[in-house]
Amino acid sequence: MRFGMPTAKLITMKIRPLKILAVALVALLLACAEGTGPSASENMISGAVNLAELSGVTSTDIMVYLVEFHTSGSFRVDSISPNYTGEYEFIGFDFGTFGIEASTRSGTYPFYYGFRDGNRDGVFNIQDAVVFADYGHIYNFNVPLYGEFPDTVRYETEPNDDPFSAQNFGIIHYVRIYGDVSSGGFFPPDQYIGDLDLFRFESVWRGYLTAELSWASGADLDMFLYDADGNNVLATAASGGHGYERLSRSVYRGEEMILLVASVDIPSSYVLTIRID
Repeated sequence: MRFGMPTAKLITMKIRPLKILAVALVALLLACAEGTGPSASENMISGAVNLAELSGVTSTDIMVYLVEFHTSGSFRVDSISPNYTGEYEFIGFDFGTFGIEASTRSGTYPFYYGFRDGNRDGVFNIQDAVVFADYGHIYNFNVPLYGEFPDTVRYETEPNDDPFSAQNFGIIHYVRIYGDVSSGGFFPPDQYIGDLDLFRFESVWRGYLTAELSWASGADLDMFLYDADGNNVLATAASGGHGYERLSRSVYRGEEMILLVASVDIPSSYVLTIRID
């Protein structure tokens, strides 16, 4: 779809068989002799904390914890400081159920704390963890860090009807927007001509973007995700039922995008949430 401008075109080494058999046999005998299950495995969790959103905090102020969940509770079993971009990695831990939490170091002000809230209920528990019953690599296990939960509410402001005047939220991982499409309109084959609400933002980290749009019953709204120039459509929303649409795609750290909300015919006020996990 377009919003008043044309769509751009998308542009060995040789080893003796007997030696291999001997090495494999020794490894098998050692494994059987141990008899206590796997030792340190090649399991891995890698992700990032959202340094880009934290004023006055550097990577050296933060500690990330690998947490293992048992029937008797949860226990921090490893810790690491993220690198200068906020990325961290845990590797070589045993099978089990693990989650990630992080906090600024004691004495750092303001204090920040966060965790990978997989089910988005505001509580850090086993429902947010990953079970390693076999070897596995988990990427983009991102951890938002908050003091008091920030005010993520924004209100749509005009003019924001083209890519050059798109309302800019800067670097985000989560934002909730209250807006209003005051008029609808569509010029065939693929151009919206009514009130257009465009929002520009940049991904805080490499992960997965989800945008959800809801509006009053009886109206008709559409949602599209574009590249930073407002030309190429990156994702088109799918209807989740009357008065609701959702779109999603993978994103990389620092990727800049524009999201469009528009109406073909019946405009409405709406609530738009954008989240990058």
